[in-house]
This record gives sequence, C-alpha cells and structure tokens, in this order.
Amino acid sequence: MKKDAPEAVKVEKTITIEVNKELEVVKEIEEVEVIIEEAISFQEPKILNFKEVVKKIGYPQSAKESGIEGQVLIKVLVNEQGNYKFHKIVSSEHTILTNAVEMHVDELQFSPAQQDGQKVQAWVSVPFVFNLN
Repeated sequence: MKKDAPEAVKVEKTITIEVNKELEVVKEIEEVEVIIEEAISFQEPKILNFKEVVKKIGYPQSAKESGIEGQVLIKVLVNEQGNYKFHKIVSSEHTILTNAVEMHVDELQFSPAQQDGQKVQAWVSVPFVFNLN
C-alpha cells in the first residue's frame, strides 16, 4: 500500500515593531513566509509467503483439544532486502498460540519497504488468527 503524505505547509510569521523614545509605535512590519515541503512517499513491506508460513504453523493440537482460539499479533522488523530481522509480540490470546507462531515467524519473506524510491528498514504488523470453526 503506497501512502503519499500531503504536502507539508509551514507558515512562519515575523512581526517587527519600531518604537520611538516615548514607546509609541512608529512602524509595524509583518512578514509571512509560507514554505511548502516536499511530500514523502512510503510503501510498507508486503508479505510474500504468508500462506506457506501459516500452513507450517498449523493449529497446535493442544490448543485444539483445549478449545483455545484467538489472535497472535506480531510486529516484524524487515531489513532493506526484505528479510526478517526481529519480531515483537504485540498481543496474544494464549502462550500455546504464541509459541506456535514464534517457531516459524522468521521464515516470513517480504518485499522491502520503500521511502521516496529507496529501500528502507521498516516494521510491519502481522496478525495470525486461530479459529476452530
């Protein structure tokens, strides 16, 4: 998903006041400078092999037997080449589900993030949903 930030508009206002000895206003000059900054475009990493990794994770047998459902939300740091670098657990319904995801999360492959046409390192959120239906 490409996100184009709107142009940033910066307004700087300067007021110069000249006064005489009696502190009467002699001249008031108001200067306004409008600066339009260039928009920054950002394209986040896209997961290239999500279905394959989800298939490897499967549904933990002990979670099935216990009727455990829920979501494990992780944030993955993707390097400039689109490779997994690190992850953090944002939220999880149960440790059984978390452990299953963590066994295979490093196998995720991504397209690199891009900022203004340059490949950059970026974080991406990845939800894994476990549902017995």
